[in-house]
Order: sequence, then C-alpha cells, then structure tokens
Amino acid sequence: MSKVPDEIWLYVADKITADDEDKWKLRARKGSVLNNFDEELEKMGFEIKRHYDDYWVCRNNPEITRPIVLKYYKKAIYDNEQNFLISCLYYKDDNRNKDLIPFFIKEIYKFKYIDDEHNAVPPQIGTFLEYVYDKKYVDEYIKLLKSDDKRVRQIKHNIIRACGKMRDEKFIEPLLSIIDEDYNARGVLDALAKYREPKLLPIFEKYASSDVKEVKRAAEKGIRYIKRKLEKEGK
Repeated sequence: MSKVPDEIWLYVADKITADDEDKWKLRARKGSVLNNFDEELEKMGFEIKRHYDDYWVCRNNPEITRPIVLKYYKKAIYDNEQNFLISCLYYKDDNRNKDLIPFFIKEIYKFKYIDDEHNAVPPQIGTFLEYVYDKKYVDEYIKLLKSDDKRVRQIKHNIIRACGKMRDEKFIEPLLSIIDEDYNARGVLDALAKYREPKLLPIFEKYASSDVKEVKRAAEKGIRYIKRKLEKEGK
C-alpha cells in the first residue's frame, strides 16, 4: 500500500511515529478513503508499493482510472484527500480529462469562500482548470472570467492563464475588462502576450509605464512579441 502523501501526513504527524510503519498508512485516520482507493487500483492490476504510486498510475492511465478517482473524490470527507484525488486527474497541458471541466466548474460553487490556508480544494480545482483546458469550453471559461463570485475570484488567475494558452479571440475582450481588477494586470498581460496581436500594442504600451515591476515586465514582453511578429511579416 502507498504511504501517506505529504499533505495528508501533516495532519496526523503529531499522532504517529516515523518508525511505526503500519501507522504510516492512511487507515491511521478514521474515515480515510485512500486505502480503499489504492486497493481498487491494485485489483485492476496496478502495483501500488511506493509513495505516490497511485498518483502516477492515475496520471499515466486517465481513461481507465478516472471513474475510480471520481468515486473516491465524492466519498472523501477530508479536504486534503479531495485535494490529492483531484491532483491525480491532471498533468500540465494534458487534457485527456477535459470532459471533467464542467463537473469541476460546478464543484467550485459548492464551497463556501475559504482561503487557501484552510481548504486546498478550490485552488486545486483552479489548477485543474488551468492545465486541463479545451477550446470546446470557451464559453464556460468566459463566464468564469466575468464572474464576480468570491469563489471564482479565488481561482481567476488560473482561468486567465488557461485563456492565454487557448488563445481564442473570444477571450480578448473579457480579459481586457478585468485587467485592472484584483491585481489581474500581470496575468492578463501575460495571457494577451501569447496572442502576439498588433491591435493590442497600445494596451501593452500603456502598462509598460506601470510602477509595478511585474506588470511593467509583462507589458514589455507583450511589446517584444508583437514587434518580432511584425518584423517577421516585414511590417
């Protein structure tokens, strides 16, 4: 069986000792679902022996492990176990679990507004939506960009980055509309820079004079990208 993931170990470290191997297992905490999760993966023929084996099994085999991950995510009563299970569903810019995007957007609205320190699940969902993006869901991402809901604002930086990766024209206006909200300027400028769109040059020039170092650098990067594009096109 796999040992306790680091983020879960923190919750029980004061009750168990490192030399007591059996109590490292997740059954040390009443109500944990992760031992059963590992056992079900083993029944499917996967070998779960080392720390985080379950994590890598799911990342490398998303099509067949997805139903199991979701099953235990829904059963989990501890937020850090939910957090761990969500992390099993994504890898940077791997969208094989893209069909779960609508599900996790709905999940965001089930949480009360809780900061990262007390509940890691909403930020983890934000990371999922950033890495597992797909143009099929452009309209859903636009709604998130426009949302004033506190729970969505908590992950808006993830949504902004995903929009920059997708580079759909529909994102430009919504991104510009939030550039001065909630310290979004740097993220929005970084996202828009990926478009290399000459019509955005005045926007980048405006923020290139910002007193905020990170915003200034992001704007200057956007200017460089556009000028290089124009040079290549001979304009």
